[in-house]
Amino acid sequence: MPTDFTSRPLRDTAADRRRFVDRRQDLTTLRRALELHFNVLLLGDPGIGATTLLIRLAPSLPDAVRLNAQACGSAAEVLALAVGARGGPAAETQAGSRAALGELAGRVTRETTLIVDGLAPAIAYELFGRMRDDLWQLDACWILTARTADAPVVTTPPADAFFGATHVLEPLGEDDVVALLARRDPDGLLDDATRRRIARRSGGHPGEALRLARIVALSGPEAAFADDGAPTLVDRVRAELGDPAARLVRELANNGPVGPSDDALRRRMGWSQPRLYEVFRQLEQGGYLARGAERNGRVGRPRSVYALTDGGQP
Repeated sequence: MPTDFTSRPLRDTAADRRRFVDRRQDLTTLRRALELHFNVLLLGDPGIGATTLLIRLAPSLPDAVRLNAQACGSAAEVLALAVGARGGPAAETQAGSRAALGELAGRVTRETTLIVDGLAPAIAYELFGRMRDDLWQLDACWILTARTADAPVVTTPPADAFFGATHVLEPLGEDDVVALLARRDPDGLLDDATRRRIARRSGGHPGEALRLARIVALSGPEAAFADDGAPTLVDRVRAELGDPAARLVRELANNGPVGPSDDALRRRMGWSQPRLYEVFRQLEQGGYLARGAERNGRVGRPRSVYALTDGGQP
């Protein structure tokens, strides 16, 4: 089993199970909530390991259905995805949410847990807020993952009443991050002192720890820790422009250059398009963004996209 510092979620394979750092209390809490037939909202920051945790949880449940809903643009598409995952005629559910819900009702039981991952917050509200009473008619339980920052959108009434339990996935302890890196590094590319330095610097976030491990493996510790103790770009933006701007910076850091006209970004942020343009403008005026043109080969005027600049300097 070679060293693997990639940020992919761990799969339910023998090799990946050996890489999993035990989150026993989180798993126990989720299983107990499902035993009580509570719908669960699982919150966590990007890179905290929510998807990996659910992959670990699913095989221990009587009837789990995992849905990667990142590409879904409506509640109807989420329900159609669920129907297809149960072997149903997903194409026929394009008639709308009601048709999809009716089809799904005959394919789930009280033992079924539908695990929805990657859903944009605005679509989550459409499904679990506007269709709350209809979903309550199903026998199945639901687990929805969401970013902690998106909780106000996802739990806008009446969606807040749908979830009987909300569980926040906290950062790992230092020893757990060290163990995570050791289990992924059978080749010994990192020594224990470096693992502990990464653990402290990452703040317990697995995704950040693995990013730093990749830098150390490629370029050495100096490249990863050159700015030890300095505030991050997200920290600086939050202090200067507030939380919304910091959220958008984190989104750009995780997903690369994009523009305010991008529908997928708008759904992920849960903002209106005018609000998105406003925050992009704040960041550009503050010197944190550089504007460019999207190169997609299409005819017509290219869309503007924005990339983060280094330390607020263009």
